[in-house]
Amino acid sequence: MKIRRPLLPLLLLLPLLAAAPAARAFEVHLSAEATNAVAYPAGTRFASEALLAGYEISNAATAAQDLWLFGNAVRQDGVAEQDARILAKSAVVEGAVGQNLQIYAQAAQLTTNAVVAGGLLLFGNTLVCEGKVGGDAWLSGNEVTLAGTYGGRVRVTAQTLRVSPGTRIGGDFVYTTPAPFALPPGVEVGGQVRAETAVAPQRSFRERLWLHGLFFLGAMLVGMPFVGLFPATAGASVRAIRRTPWRCLFTGIAVLLFGPVLLVAAGVTVIGLPFALAGGMLWLLTLYLSHIVVALLLGHWLVGRRSPIQTAGSVFLSLGAGLFVLYFASAFPRVMDFLSMPVAILGMGALWRSLFHPVAIHRLPVPPPPPGPGTPPPLPPDYPV
Repeated sequence: MKIRRPLLPLLLLLPLLAAAPAARAFEVHLSAEATNAVAYPAGTRFASEALLAGYEISNAATAAQDLWLFGNAVRQDGVAEQDARILAKSAVVEGAVGQNLQIYAQAAQLTTNAVVAGGLLLFGNTLVCEGKVGGDAWLSGNEVTLAGTYGGRVRVTAQTLRVSPGTRIGGDFVYTTPAPFALPPGVEVGGQVRAETAVAPQRSFRERLWLHGLFFLGAMLVGMPFVGLFPATAGASVRAIRRTPWRCLFTGIAVLLFGPVLLVAAGVTVIGLPFALAGGMLWLLTLYLSHIVVALLLGHWLVGRRSPIQTAGSVFLSLGAGLFVLYFASAFPRVMDFLSMPVAILGMGALWRSLFHPVAIHRLPVPPPPPGPGTPPPLPPDYPV
């Protein structure tokens, strides 16, 4: 049976959807309003895990289980009896969280009335934390202002750090700042105060060679089954780069930039959440396979042209040669920064174009078979019959 090529991504998603666990009970509240704020009053109670998404959200309701908040501007004044997670441009928390709180926002603030019984994770640009946290706290941002009470360890990574007098920390206080920092008077720390540098340890060239050698072996273990199981897709991707490189480049940029945005937009609905998870796995898979495709093309330029017939051995030899050049060249300083993005964009664009817009194979005309023994020679065209 012949399968059309555009159906291949759906066939790849079927095993992922079949293996996905059954969805838990989930309440979803979406708002398509672009200007007005959506408010959930204090008398409202979400009995199951709740997801609130909209442009502006003001929530004073109580969530009996985990609470998810997605929006441009989010204000959480209610109670989350278990974990709470917020993804927004700006977020303000003045309520209570029974377990852990995670916030990813450009600007985030925990007011003096905010209470978090468990751990706290704040990640963004401008962070202000003035509430009460019962467990450990980790804050990472550009400008961080720390106040309030913390029962455990506090870890801060910031370009600019301010600690208000009266702040109480039950455990260690570990900070990472570009300039020397000293705690002001009136700050109580139950553990040690320690500064850590943000500079990553530099590996020697020999260590980088060993590390990239392991990456090379791992890529071969992935690339050989991919080429062996999907030779048509791998070959069409290589032909797409050779014949339409600019189209592959533009397609790769579009998939790399807009793919995660579309997956997040699909994931805010219960129906689209399994498809978003499966699509995200497919997106990550094609992102990794992108350098496999580029390595095939590079290896064909190096060793593949010597043989006009593409056998399995010659294809695997081309794959190994291309991966060897990519990985061991990237072991040199600054080469990885130069190669990683172009290789990912070009290879990813070629993979997606091979799935949806395959490049036709130009086949040479096959000559007729030679006449067998005892077959009379053909008559001339002008021979009278």
